[in-house]
Amino acid sequence: MLCQDVGPPDAKIILVGEAPGKNEDRTGIPFSGAAGTLLKQMLTHSGIRFADCYVTNVMNVQPPNNKFEYFYDGKLPGASLEASIIKLRDKLEAIRPQVIITLGAEALRAVCNKRKITAYRGTWLSFRDIPVLPTFHPAYVLRQYQSHVVVEMDFTKAVSSYIKEPPEMILGPSLQQVVHWVDIAIRDFGIKKYGRIAYDIETVGKHIRCIAFTNGCQRPICIPFIRFKSSDLAKVGTTRVMLQSQSQAAGSYWSSRDEVHVLNAIQRLFDSGIEIVGQNSIGFDAPLLQDEFGLHIREHIMDTMHAWHCLYSELPMGLSFLCSVLTDYANYWTDKVTTDDISEWKYNVMDAVVTLEVSYKIEKELKESNFEHAY
Repeated sequence: MLCQDVGPPDAKIILVGEAPGKNEDRTGIPFSGAAGTLLKQMLTHSGIRFADCYVTNVMNVQPPNNKFEYFYDGKLPGASLEASIIKLRDKLEAIRPQVIITLGAEALRAVCNKRKITAYRGTWLSFRDIPVLPTFHPAYVLRQYQSHVVVEMDFTKAVSSYIKEPPEMILGPSLQQVVHWVDIAIRDFGIKKYGRIAYDIETVGKHIRCIAFTNGCQRPICIPFIRFKSSDLAKVGTTRVMLQSQSQAAGSYWSSRDEVHVLNAIQRLFDSGIEIVGQNSIGFDAPLLQDEFGLHIREHIMDTMHAWHCLYSELPMGLSFLCSVLTDYANYWTDKVTTDDISEWKYNVMDAVVTLEVSYKIEKELKESNFEHAY
């Protein structure tokens, strides 16, 4: 039996599933089985009424043995799937809801032409200027029930349909810009304009490529140390790159004299008493700063990765996951180009920006859960 769409045609939220299952094939109603029951519960917990949503599927017929691969011709969509994708996209364009929630990998691929649901889950994408939020299919949650918390976080995020734009950044700074940024940061901290600074480093091989700082007050800054020519970096591969004295592929961003001034400025920042937070900083970033540059962080108050693990030990703790559940930023990490300095610097800054934002939210949860002292 064909599975029909349900819901108001002027709905603010569209739910896009993959294909009918056994119960849906019998009733002709989407999400009428166990996965649908769980979906409705998770939506309700997140403040969304299933009845208020327009609900559709990529395919409206059940594939044999519930194997969606049946609709593919090798790795490409078969004729029926291709036709259904076109029809689905036209439908989304006609309704133009406030937000589209794609449920599962096939819905994500049909709407946004993106693969890897685990890479994009919980982060904002766009379909013809309509915000799209991918999340796991409820059938997957039935098999991996701990994921229901994550999906409910995604649904809560979808209610606002707010996509936060990246901030303006200082990239490729001069020595004067670095020193000025540090001077202003220390001055503003002294007059209590902000509470803490987040930092993040990017590496190549065993060397620090760049470090980013943000305090939520000034424009965040990325301070490079190693500069690459894209073609050279592509040739040697990031695992074998050495410094300029050992390889022609990598060059220092600073002169020897200027690098000393930059490192002195960073150490002044770390010595100022400003609270510092980082992601995986206890086990990686801070020791590498100490080993390579001799930099020591005086007030290292939080590693967001470990703090999050204290709260939710069963959930992922990488920064991309924290960004997806605790911020409204779009996915900025999946398509980054490591062979391009500018792309790497932007990525570095965004990691610091996200770390700062999630640090405050994690701190709040630690206090509310009485885990602050345990952490």
